[in-house]
Amino acid sequence: MKKLTKWFLATKFWKWLLLTVLPGVRWSVGYTKIRGWVYKRGYRKLYPGCIICTVDENKASVLIPGTWSHSALCVAKTPDCEFEVSEMTQHNFTESCFFDICKEADRVLIGICDDWDIMYIRKVIEKNKSFKDKLYDVQFAMNDEALSCSESIYHSDFEHRLKVNLEDIAGLGHEYISPDGLTKASNFRVIWDSEDEFKSCPGRH
Repeated sequence: MKKLTKWFLATKFWKWLLLTVLPGVRWSVGYTKIRGWVYKRGYRKLYPGCIICTVDENKASVLIPGTWSHSALCVAKTPDCEFEVSEMTQHNFTESCFFDICKEADRVLIGICDDWDIMYIRKVIEKNKSFKDKLYDVQFAMNDEALSCSESIYHSDFEHRLKVNLEDIAGLGHEYISPDGLTKASNFRVIWDSEDEFKSCPGRH
């Protein structure tokens, strides 16, 4: 089965499906759950070096095993910066804002590695920005020749201080880093979860 999976991930059909079809598939004509007041509360907690994980419960990406289907890295946060977040998407290396992340999500998590100090965070961000010409890793190969969303964060942490979980939850036959693998690191600390905002204000939508 693993050999079949490896073969399928190398096909042009899979590449077309992953980068062209699946990103636009939603099993709902409604909006995602995140609202402006939730976005604002999350934005107050955001700072460079934060790891962001998201899920849209009605998007085809929920087929990815685990709680989270996407991850990104906060690389800047100043009034005059044009982008705050870097992410790997169907458009390859993408410069985005926290708003862009939230408007396409039902739940957003912000966390940090407790073993990333300020000086190291600067180096992580510099390393991350060096990936701007990288293509999306459709085979999830775990090298840095091409990168998935989680791989871009894993390889930006060049000293691998974040004690990530590389369990092969996708059944690829090799080590695999997923958004869940990032959040399950023993030194990953959650600093904000949009789910908590809805629980604290049940009358808001």
